[in-house]
Amino acid sequence: MKSLILFSCFFFFGIASLFSQHVVGVKAGPNLAFLDYEKNNAALLWHAGIFAHFGIGSNFFIQPEILYNVKGSDLDKLVVNPITLGFKFEYLSMPLMFGFKFSDRFTIMAGPEMSKLVRSTIFFNEVKSHENFGIRDVDLAINAGASFIISDQFGLDLRYSHGLIQAVDITFTDINGQNLGGTGERKNRVFQASIFYGFEFGEK
Repeated sequence: MKSLILFSCFFFFGIASLFSQHVVGVKAGPNLAFLDYEKNNAALLWHAGIFAHFGIGSNFFIQPEILYNVKGSDLDKLVVNPITLGFKFEYLSMPLMFGFKFSDRFTIMAGPEMSKLVRSTIFFNEVKSHENFGIRDVDLAINAGASFIISDQFGLDLRYSHGLIQAVDITFTDINGQNLGGTGERKNRVFQASIFYGFEFGEK
C-alpha cells in the first residue's frame, strides 16, 4: 500500500512538474454505483480527492487525478433466493483525463482510470464481511464526462465510469459441490458528480 501511495504521488506531481503553469484543486461528490446491468440496485456512495489541470494549446488539456473512490452496489438478488449480496469497494483511483475546451465555461473529457482496492465490504443478507474472496484487487475503467465552470474557482464535473474488467465473481455451492448460482462476472459502473475548487499555480 505504501508503494502505491508513492506511485500515486509520483504520477500526480511528476506530470505537474512538466508544466510551468497549471491549476490544482480538490474535488468531491456522490457516486451512483452499480454492477453491470443491475441499475435498479444502484448504491449512493462517494468520492473525494485532488486534481491538476494543464492546458495544451488554447483548447486542449490533460487532467490527472487521485481519488478515494467508493464503488459497488446495493443488495442484489441472486439465483438462490432468499440470498442477497451488496458490495462496497473502496479504491485509490488514478484517472487520467484528456479534454477539449469549448469555451471558458464548458469542457468535455475522457480517459482511462486505474484503481487499487483498499478495502471491500460484502453485505451477505445484510451481515457485513470484509473478506476479499471473489473480489479483484485492481480495477480498470474508461471515463467520459463534461465540466461546467461556475466561477473562477468553482465548477461541476459530471462523469460516467465504465469498468473494463470484472470486479467480483462469487459462486455458491452446496455441500456436494454442486453450483447453486452466484453473482457472475460483474464489472463496475459509476455515474459521478463532483464539485471542484481549483486555483492557478505556477508562472503566468
